[in-house]
Amino acid sequence: MDQETLQVAIGHHQRGELDAAEALYHQVLASTPDDPNALHLLGLIRHQRGDSPAALGLIRRALQLNPYAASFYLNLAAICKHLGRNEDAADAYYRALALDGATAQTWLGLAEVLAGLGWHAEAEAAARHVIDLQPENPTAHLQLAAALNSQDRFEESLRYLRRVRRLFPDEPGLYSLAGVALLGLGKLAPARRALRQALRLSPGFAPAHYNLGLALLLGGNLRQGWPEYEWRGATSLFEARRGKIGRPVWDGGPLRGKRLLVHAEQGAGDAIQFARYVPLLAQRGARVILECLPSLRRLFKPLPVEQLLTVDEPLPEFDLHVPLLGLPRRFATTLRSIPASGPFLRAPADSRAAWKRRIGAYPGFRVGLAWQGRRGNPYDSRRSMPVEALLPLVRVPGVQLFSLQKDWPGLPRGLVDLDPWLTDFAETARAIECLDLVISVDTAVAHLAGALGKPVWVLLPRVPDWRWLMDRPDSPWYPSARLIRQRRAGDWCSVVNDAREALLALVHDGTAARGSQVGA
Repeated sequence: MDQETLQVAIGHHQRGELDAAEALYHQVLASTPDDPNALHLLGLIRHQRGDSPAALGLIRRALQLNPYAASFYLNLAAICKHLGRNEDAADAYYRALALDGATAQTWLGLAEVLAGLGWHAEAEAAARHVIDLQPENPTAHLQLAAALNSQDRFEESLRYLRRVRRLFPDEPGLYSLAGVALLGLGKLAPARRALRQALRLSPGFAPAHYNLGLALLLGGNLRQGWPEYEWRGATSLFEARRGKIGRPVWDGGPLRGKRLLVHAEQGAGDAIQFARYVPLLAQRGARVILECLPSLRRLFKPLPVEQLLTVDEPLPEFDLHVPLLGLPRRFATTLRSIPASGPFLRAPADSRAAWKRRIGAYPGFRVGLAWQGRRGNPYDSRRSMPVEALLPLVRVPGVQLFSLQKDWPGLPRGLVDLDPWLTDFAETARAIECLDLVISVDTAVAHLAGALGKPVWVLLPRVPDWRWLMDRPDSPWYPSARLIRQRRAGDWCSVVNDAREALLALVHDGTAARGSQVGA
């Protein structure tokens, strides 16, 4: 009788009659609480009704009772993916594959969640499995090209995209991915052409808009780049984190007397770079509420804001909101109008004497080093270097090196470890103010030194993040910065050697004692 009831329930379910199906699933479970099929199908209804956490519990219980049902694992994977639990989703896909063989849709789902985890080599392998089974599956080809791009195999990606374009000549994703590969190679004009072709085929294709924005900004065309960069989805990500807020986004209009929430996005370095716009908002009469990471709170405290809150604190009432990195667009910023007339942040005064004693105890020209960005950043492998690459700097006579790196065990001999005292960015700012020079890869330390007006040499990959532009030795965002770039992708040796020669010349010329001239 239970099986007959279950079949009737499934019929209701397939026709979208969820109330009737759910009632019958409960009827089956009332008499047979351990029926795995009823538990699994009731879990699907919970998911369809928006209660995905409850769905997970029901399907996991079904799997405890029947661990050999591939369809249970597939639905578990889909729900985990929906909840952003990509590791659990990947595990479920692998278990389904072990039970049900090499189905194309299972491999494709696995490729998507592996890409979301940043496991790009594994995502590439999964996409190739799909293509073996379904050679004309366009999504699989896009997944494969995206995986190649994510491993910085841009030339290989372009060759592959040229081959498959004959299969899908009107697929906008192919042109968008070609644009990404060309951008990764520093070929800005061809990248822009490919991305615009993607947009001709699909005018609302967000990835092509966003990457076109990157290509325009990297080339210095800020005015055209900002609107395209807006497609990064900062507001939707904010609402996913904070929930629906029911307040309009500031469009650049009058602000006097308005409570404006400037919300955090991206990393600490981004927040530091664009904090320069907060005083401009206050000048327009805005009552600014600034959201930031907890590690930035004390550093940002002197900014002219009505309220400073961290990302884990409740939101107050406000009239308008705007993402922090959306401010340059609202101020129509160009290379000529970047607010960069001088330092726009300062280290808090308390405990400054302790830092002077701590760093002043070491003789010589004092240089702070940072070589590693935030590991979760998808471009970190491109912008960061191994600490061993910096060893040539250790041997520069008359120079004392200090590590500004957090959580780095086993420093090379010759680096003074400041980590125990770098408890937030306010403390890092105090340390930087006591140094003569900072040498850093593209990470928050470089932005902080520039924001403080401290001489900073930024060590950059061949094709850097958009804010450093291409090929120039200086930065319009930070007048105290000198940019030292790779000649070839991945070649940190030449970058460090250039920095070493510059440091030797600086010390030899006697300008080390005049730290204010370092960034010249």
